[in-house]
Amino acid sequence: MNPNNYPESSAQALSQKRKEKELVIVEYELNQVVDNKLKKLKGKDVSQSPVIPFGEVEEKDEVFAPNLSCSVGSHIKNKALEIYPCFKSAEINDQTIISLGLNSILDLSFDFPKGQNTLFDVVQWRWLKNKFPPKKYQIDQYDSVKVNLSPLLTSYKEERPRSYNWYKLYNTSKSLSQKYDVEENEEWDEEDFCLFFITSVLKLQKHHKYVFDDNFNKSEWDYLCKFWSPIMEKLFERSGLRLTWGDTTLSLDDIQSKNNMKVDLRILQDETVQRFNKETDTAVLEASKEDPGLLKYQSDHCKLMVESKNIIDMYIDKGHNVDNVDCLQICGLDLVILNLSLSAPGLYVANEVFFGSITNSLSRVEDMLKIAFNLLSFKRTVLSIKNKNQEEKTCFKQNTKNIKSEKYNQESEKKLFIGNKKSWTRGTWVANRDSETKIPPSPHNLTT
Repeated sequence: MNPNNYPESSAQALSQKRKEKELVIVEYELNQVVDNKLKKLKGKDVSQSPVIPFGEVEEKDEVFAPNLSCSVGSHIKNKALEIYPCFKSAEINDQTIISLGLNSILDLSFDFPKGQNTLFDVVQWRWLKNKFPPKKYQIDQYDSVKVNLSPLLTSYKEERPRSYNWYKLYNTSKSLSQKYDVEENEEWDEEDFCLFFITSVLKLQKHHKYVFDDNFNKSEWDYLCKFWSPIMEKLFERSGLRLTWGDTTLSLDDIQSKNNMKVDLRILQDETVQRFNKETDTAVLEASKEDPGLLKYQSDHCKLMVESKNIIDMYIDKGHNVDNVDCLQICGLDLVILNLSLSAPGLYVANEVFFGSITNSLSRVEDMLKIAFNLLSFKRTVLSIKNKNQEEKTCFKQNTKNIKSEKYNQESEKKLFIGNKKSWTRGTWVANRDSETKIPPSPHNLTT
């Protein structure tokens, strides 16, 4: 062998060995990629695999609609279980029926042919509407506020141009704001909010005209940042409640529910427990853009109902006498106020309280005030939950000092009432609508 060729042959051998090792590494990486894809495909197959159907269940709600062979609670749950295995591939209306039914919710806010309306005939639906009539706010309690703000109602002149009417309304509003300055007198809190609301609508009409124009693409954050966020923050000023925006989770002990329930706005009550802040949800809000489509609208609607159900369950589980809560759904400049109530054993009933819409019209000042009055009523409802909790905690502390007091006996009666209500609550079911995850099992306590 020529010694001069030895280094060259040695280098070739080393190069060959390196190539062999590189091929081994590449083969290993390719196998890893293939294995990962197979696992993902296997996961998809599992998520789409049929779920073993349940037999029929029987609820003890004792609500019997005409010509219905079982109770209403049993009916909505059995219909949900019947189509539950096909949740991922189901139409949005069927997904709504499944989500509401497995959460023991009867939603009377939908009109035909949406939601659970399709599970009942016309006579049965009308009977249910009469059995559980929607709660309406008594906005006549704001008649004195309306009188104080009456100059706004007479400012608009139909024969005058839009620019004149805008400045007339704006100047009147600013003048009244100086007169009813809440920083000088907190008794003018309601007048102050209404004037802020009217002024905000006027500024939106002048400086953000595109939000009223269908030719422009808008997101939900256009409406939240430019209008609803300032309105809601103003509404709850000096209330002792805190607003948290942007996909946070409910303050619940149920970990499964917490991980799935991302909320657009939570209205929180804070308290200090052993030097740490503890937050409790009192109400929630979900928002979307204008005309979000049936999928987004019903998805947000069901989400709101389940979130509100969780809040009710939380209060009852902790021994508080709170069996109904209000919530808000916003679609662009449309506002819907909803109420959910634990109305019978294993049956939560939802109703629409109010619907209002912000328009580009300057002549609808009275309609704008009506929206403001309903928002004030919503605030009062939320505050009543806060005040009730504080009062119950105060009574509990007093009762621990004197077990023979009259309040102690009342507390015992309250505990009995809460104990009965606790037996009415049912489990929560939350499913992602994507095709990647498995369908969760139905709640273990869907019925008693």
